[in-house]
Order: sequence, then structure tokens, then C-alpha cells
Amino acid sequence: MHCKKNAFNALYSQELRASLWRSFYVAVATLTLGYYNASLSWSFYKQRGDFLNDYYFPLWTTQAPLYLLLSCAILPAYAFAAERKRGGFDVLSRFPTSTQTVILAKISAVLTLSVAACALLLAACFAFDFFRAAPLSTTLLAQVVDAEGALNVDALWRFSVCLFASLELLCWSAFLGTRIRRGSLAATAAVAAPCCVWAVLGVLFDPQTLQRATEFPPILAPIVCLVAGLSNFFQYDFYIELRALVCLVPLYGIYRLCRRDGATTAFNLPI
Repeated sequence: MHCKKNAFNALYSQELRASLWRSFYVAVATLTLGYYNASLSWSFYKQRGDFLNDYYFPLWTTQAPLYLLLSCAILPAYAFAAERKRGGFDVLSRFPTSTQTVILAKISAVLTLSVAACALLLAACFAFDFFRAAPLSTTLLAQVVDAEGALNVDALWRFSVCLFASLELLCWSAFLGTRIRRGSLAATAAVAAPCCVWAVLGVLFDPQTLQRATEFPPILAPIVCLVAGLSNFFQYDFYIELRALVCLVPLYGIYRLCRRDGATTAFNLPI
């Protein structure tokens, strides 16, 4: 037990250091996308009002959910694919480490970085309130409560959709990262797999989605189906259950890896 704990701590610390820069790049991409989204809104409304106060700051609280989605899709894929490409950890030659410990340590490190970055992004809302000389937590509370002080149902819906989608992305990213050596290809596949599931379920539960998709250019039709699949979260019976069942596919793949005792068998599979 003590040896297993030492192995977990070593792998966890190593993965934190290895994923730190990847997490930073994801954060930069998140902020860039947020700024681009605010710029589009500002241009769409013909540049009325102040850009920072009226467009950028209100969208700031959406950066944490977006970062969570991107990190759950990208970080695990790169973490596992990098180890497969190298043939495993050097520290594993010193400690008899099981595959379960390897997977748990990597996922724990990715989740730690994701939670820490989301906390920093949310804490930045207080800095923006201080910069605008507004009461603290104004920016944050504006997204979760309505004008009467009651909980915003739309905010609860967005939080539920983001959390469940992040879990799906995490499962697919961890599984595909153990099957694909190239990190960029593993991350792309990890995003594509759940997106295809969401698009198919969007059409399956709402047949009118295909009709709405024909009203847009062909390149945007898959996005319409994808958005429909995500927005049906609370609208149909057995919708959440079906998405959870599909998510069992990557979980079963991870389980099969964990059944292979020994560290080398999990990360040195044939291409």
C-alpha cells in the first residue's frame, strides 16, 4: 500500500508539471475565444456602448465553463498520448505500479489544474468589479441570479450542460489518449466523438432539427444538430440516461485497460 501511494504521488506530481504549460495554452485559447466573441457582439450591435463594461465583462463568467470543456477534451488526450509515445514512465521501473494507479494519477492531475484555473477565472470577476468600482461579486452574481434575486434557471441549465458535457469529454479524451500516440489526433478524436453523439441525439429526439438545419449553409448544418443535442438536456425523457449509456463506451475501454495488470501493457500497445 505504501509503495502504491508513493507511485501515485510521483506520477501525480510529474503529471502536474507536464500538464502545467498545456493548461496555460488552453487558458490563453479560452481568453482569446472570449475576446473574439465579445468583439463580434460589439460589431453586431454597431459598436454601441462601452466595449469593456457592456460586452466583455458580462461574458467573462462564461470563460470558466469554456475552459473546463476545452481542458477536459485536450489535457487528458495529450497526457496519455505522450506517455504511450514515450513507452511509459521512467519511475515505473522502480515501483510495481498498476495501470489503475497510472490512470488515476493522470486524471487527478488534469482535474486539479482544471479546477484551479476555473477558480482563478471566477476570482478575476472580483478584480473586474474592483476595476469598475462596482460592488464585489456583481459580475459573477449577474449570471446566476435574476433582477429579483432568485436563482436564474438558465444559469442552472448552462451549468448542468457544461458539467455533464465536460464529463463526457473527459471520458472520451482519457480513453482515446490511451489508444492514439499523437496528442493532437487524440484530442481531435476526443472532441469529434461526443460531438457526433450530441448531433445524432439532437436529430433523434427532435426531428425538426433537420428541417432547421436546411435553413443554414451546409457547413453549419452539423453545428445546428450539435447545438440541438446539447440544448435538449432537460426537454425529453431518457435523454440524459441515453447520453450516460453512450458514455459507458469509453469508460468500458478504460476499465479494460485497468484489467491489464502491470504498467507496460497499458501504454505500449501496438499501433
